[in-house]
Amino acid sequence: GGGGAGGGGGRPPAREDRAQRLTVKEVNEALESRCAKVRALHRPFDELRLHHELEHKPDLLLLTNFDYTLLGSGIVTALNSLKAEELLRPGTAVLPPAARVWAMAVQVLADTGVPIDSSPAEKLLWSPTLRRVCLDEPHARRTLRPLTRPAVVCGFDFRATAPPIKPDKCALELSVVEDGRANAVVFWFEMPLGAGGVVSSAPLAALPAGAAQLGLGQALQYLEPAPVREGGRLLLHASHSRTRFLFSHAEVD
Repeated sequence: GGGGAGGGGGRPPAREDRAQRLTVKEVNEALESRCAKVRALHRPFDELRLHHELEHKPDLLLLTNFDYTLLGSGIVTALNSLKAEELLRPGTAVLPPAARVWAMAVQVLADTGVPIDSSPAEKLLWSPTLRRVCLDEPHARRTLRPLTRPAVVCGFDFRATAPPIKPDKCALELSVVEDGRANAVVFWFEMPLGAGGVVSSAPLAALPAGAAQLGLGQALQYLEPAPVREGGRLLLHASHSRTRFLFSHAEVD
């Protein structure tokens, strides 16, 4: 995982790849417009040591190690490690300072091109493996049918003063809007950037007003198929291990 730390001093050279060089340039310009002296350091979190790579505890920490599942690239592991090593001070600004995860139940439809009943094979699909999907793409719109309204799963507090993030679990109640067989859950996340607005991995139909879409896609996990009826509710168990999410059925009304 990686991130950026800003403090006093000079500027190190940017990395060689073009995408990272542009990112460094944009970050440094934003910092220099607000500070008299800036040093920007871009390193994996486990290569940062106070009085070695870091001369001072940083004023700003940029968290960049997130993927379409939010947790899969180690964003929580990195932040917890920095706090355990006491590399952050209470006044260190962390961007993004928080994240919120949303989910909805869907029915994955067979895309065989012929009108056959694929329900007998649905139990074979179940797997805790997370798969990337993009609900804005034609294939996903054809094969993933939303059955519930999106609902908030949980939130994460990334601020320097927040306690380390621990594995957690919760009950998730989803309002059913269409009859079907709930055989998967799709989830995404959003993160505030203060005056910079909000960034989100949500599909366009669920993107908050004024938010910027990250273009990462969404995450899908198959469930044991369960019938749902419009107007009912679907109860799921949701948990995270700091590096991945897991969803399972609780009961169906």
